[in-house]
Amino acid sequence: MLKPHRVKHQAIVMNRRSRFVSNEYGHTLIEMLAVLFVVSIICLVVFQFSHKKLVHYTFMKTVDQFELTIRAAQMQAIEEENAIFCYVEFGKRLLIHRGYYDAPIYVQDFPEGMSVYVVTASRRIDFNSFGNIYNTGRIIFEMGDESISYSINMGKGRFLLLE
Repeated sequence: MLKPHRVKHQAIVMNRRSRFVSNEYGHTLIEMLAVLFVVSIICLVVFQFSHKKLVHYTFMKTVDQFELTIRAAQMQAIEEENAIFCYVEFGKRLLIHRGYYDAPIYVQDFPEGMSVYVVTASRRIDFNSFGNIYNTGRIIFEMGDESISYSINMGKGRFLLLE
């Protein structure tokens, strides 16, 4: 007689569990698709915002690196007591030479999509052996819809970029 009682007791437990399971409702496919759609829209907005910030950061970092490189070229002209010529090739990379026909001593490639234009009489930035700049003008940095134009000036014996 114990066997039927056990079976009956197990059946009651099963009935209790099935009662709880039968009261829970699952999510429909449309609900899952709606949640997926909302999450994807949120991800898209976050990605666009972060991509714009990354492009702006890359742009400003390259402008700062360009200025530091030109200042280093000026210091090298003073130390070596030799003229240094800085030339932007096709708006895509910076070349620094000791002489007009010498091999470049430094090459800096700009990021993809960025263009740099040197607007001077000789389309170069030239330093004499004392580190003085030969020609003044403007440098224009462009990347996407961002653009910054700097004036090339001589101030207190050193190269300056002024907005």
